[in-house]
Amino acid sequence: MNTDRRHTMAKQNRLLATKSVRLKKEGLNVRYAELGDPAKPTVLLLHGVPENLQAWYAVAPLLADKYHVLALDWPGFGGSDPLPSPEDYTSRRFAAVVVDFMDSLHILRANLVATDIALLPALLVGLEHPSRVF
Repeated sequence: MNTDRRHTMAKQNRLLATKSVRLKKEGLNVRYAELGDPAKPTVLLLHGVPENLQAWYAVAPLLADKYHVLALDWPGFGGSDPLPSPEDYTSRRFAAVVVDFMDSLHILRANLVATDIALLPALLVGLEHPSRVF
């Protein structure tokens, strides 16, 4: 096996280092991972259920070579605070969380990559805030 392939495999086999941010509007603490150069275009990775941001452990390091990569835990998943009520878990609320997350980290625009339940919130962000997505 060549050295480049071993290096790529090693990067893909580690859990993502995480930190947290308090969302400006929601007031929730959200856990996220950040990789790559913030001067490059941002890619925001949105996980499905029953997952957390670690679902992206193999993909995020590869994207980080060319992008500023952010992966977040939805509220109530992984290391993020839950929403106040089960009724709050809607696609529209998750879309608001994405925009609030971007605002809280001063991210003006991002590419959104979504799976599973994250697809509709990502679509809503694009429809309701088209200037925020690439």
